[in-house]
Amino acid sequence: MNRNLMPVSAVCVFILSICAACDNGTMPYNDNPTPGDSILGYFEETVAEALAENTGDHEEEIDYSWTEWDVVNITLNGNSIAVDGPGVRVDGSVATIDSAGTYRVGGTLADGRLIVDAPDTAIVRLILGGAGINYTTSSPVSIYGARKAIIVLEHLSENHLSDGATYVFDYPDEKEPNAALFSRSDLTICGDGSLAVEGRYKGGVAVKAGLIVRSGSITVNAPGNGIKGGDYVVVKGGETGVTAGGDGIKSDGADEDNGYFYVEGGAIDIVSAEDGIQAESDALVAGGSIGVISGGGSGFTVGEDESAKGIKAGVRLIIDGGSVSIDSAEDGLRSGERLVINGGGQLIACSDDGIQSDFTIGMNGGTTDITKCTEGVESPLISISGGEIRIESSDDGLNAAKSDANYLYISGGYVYVNAYGDAIDANGSILMTGGMVVVNGPSLEGDAAIDYDDMFGITGGFLLAVGSPGMAQGPDKSSTQYSVIVRLSMPVPAGTLINMRTSGGEDLFTFSPTKSYASTVFSSPDLEKGAVCTLYYGGNATGDEIDGLYEGGAYTPGTVAATFAISEIVTIITVN
Repeated sequence: MNRNLMPVSAVCVFILSICAACDNGTMPYNDNPTPGDSILGYFEETVAEALAENTGDHEEEIDYSWTEWDVVNITLNGNSIAVDGPGVRVDGSVATIDSAGTYRVGGTLADGRLIVDAPDTAIVRLILGGAGINYTTSSPVSIYGARKAIIVLEHLSENHLSDGATYVFDYPDEKEPNAALFSRSDLTICGDGSLAVEGRYKGGVAVKAGLIVRSGSITVNAPGNGIKGGDYVVVKGGETGVTAGGDGIKSDGADEDNGYFYVEGGAIDIVSAEDGIQAESDALVAGGSIGVISGGGSGFTVGEDESAKGIKAGVRLIIDGGSVSIDSAEDGLRSGERLVINGGGQLIACSDDGIQSDFTIGMNGGTTDITKCTEGVESPLISISGGEIRIESSDDGLNAAKSDANYLYISGGYVYVNAYGDAIDANGSILMTGGMVVVNGPSLEGDAAIDYDDMFGITGGFLLAVGSPGMAQGPDKSSTQYSVIVRLSMPVPAGTLINMRTSGGEDLFTFSPTKSYASTVFSSPDLEKGAVCTLYYGGNATGDEIDGLYEGGAYTPGTVAATFAISEIVTIITVN
């Protein structure tokens, strides 16, 4: 997919230049550091910008405008069909629409179908006004020819489509149709009635062109993919529920400008055996709500050749707003190239990575809660500039990995990590210029609250990380903000308060770790050279406690662990 991407090598060269400068003891930025305009787009792109690079959709105002006296009524009578106007051919229990126009369909067919085979210039509207169509040997509604088709769910109407478990194909070479609602043309579903699609053969809704869900209540149940669009699937409103033995919603365009998924409103609920939402190119969320249970949920795992991710995009996955709730047997959010979160609320529980991208991840706003995962956020290049992020992981929390130049950049926002592996891990370098990071690190010696290979420079922000002592790391001497690293000879039990205050009685932090710990890393603008600080363990605290960190209230001191002066940019204290 061509999305005007900078080659990975170019970004890596930029990052390597930062790391090289830091290794030489200099920080390659000014008073307002950024990772460089050349790569900001990879971390800060919006849904609107991404949509501009896709082909758009087929919606026009004319789609929703017609005159009642032009409507042709198609009445379904069990095993026969009656028509009161032109444009429709009837053969037994099969009606074929061959002209542009607006057609109202009502009644039921026990074993019959509706076919649209109009000229390529035609706009065909199907008003479903209490229609129930079952066809045992193929698709009950098949759209083969039209510029576009619009299915209108009439006010308060209940409509139902169902097929059989075996098909006789109209087009054997293409094995088409292959879904209960099938279209080769662009298709829109709208109105304020309901539509239930029961696919027994393979797919529920399959559109080879573009699909728009504008409004209505739609439920789809299928042994294969629930809803599939070729060029795109766009959800603008309504309520869509999908239960699928394959992917829940899928867009699999055949060229570089297609295959995207976009939601701006409405509610989507998916239960799928495979991926909840899969987009060949971009998955874009501007609003609405999405709920996904894939692969049985986070209590299950899948095989190597299976995929049960929450939302998966081949190129970009961008979230600007709305809400996303995922319970998946594999990754929660997964992108083949870059992933950006600018807003909205994300709630993720999964059996693998919470959020993963093969290239870049930018987290700039919104609220992201990863309540269960193996690794929380993983990509070669990760930038966090805003929002609230909470991660509960059985392995690494934030992990900059998977390439030759791995880089974690934190310039704002709030990050809380409770990890049993490395809480913050960079197989490369870390640069922190702002924001707030609180870490409940691991207790085991083989992992650490902070772990990096090359450098960790800090120039601003609040950092507190507790964990095991054996591999404990903190900011290095390339930093311009003061830091303290405390190593203990014996671990302190979980829940034991830790407090640091200045000689003047100002509390720098009070924290209650959830696991036993033997190291503490702290950095803050409040640390100054020459200041004398005392570190306490135990005692009692009042005030508001969020993620183990106390705000306001008062701390009653426990045991003095150490009293020391801030003498270096990185002061290291060993407590026996």
